[in-house]
Amino acid sequence: SPLIVFPRRVAPSFHDLVTGYYTAHGSNPRVAQYAIQMQTIISLVSAGMGIALVPASLRHLARSGVRYLPLEDEAPLLETGIVWRRDDTAPTLGNFLRMIETADFM
Repeated sequence: SPLIVFPRRVAPSFHDLVTGYYTAHGSNPRVAQYAIQMQTIISLVSAGMGIALVPASLRHLARSGVRYLPLEDEAPLLETGIVWRRDDTAPTLGNFLRMIETADFM
């Protein structure tokens, strides 16, 4: 099936993760469409333009005709980081940092 993915220039790590997963499993990815937002990618899948590998956290985005399936092998992981100004004392930032320190993302 044709693949819908982020353009490499926009998200090189994610693009390489997706295409690398295909290659590692003996397939040559055939990209049908590029999109720069996950919601757009899922909408393109809904329109029948192809398939996409998306983060598990997006399973709640229900679209007509879209089915989310787990990968047969261990899913690839993409590390995400956060940066902020060291001298920022905004309460919102403090609350956010406390929330992510205690969150279970796995």
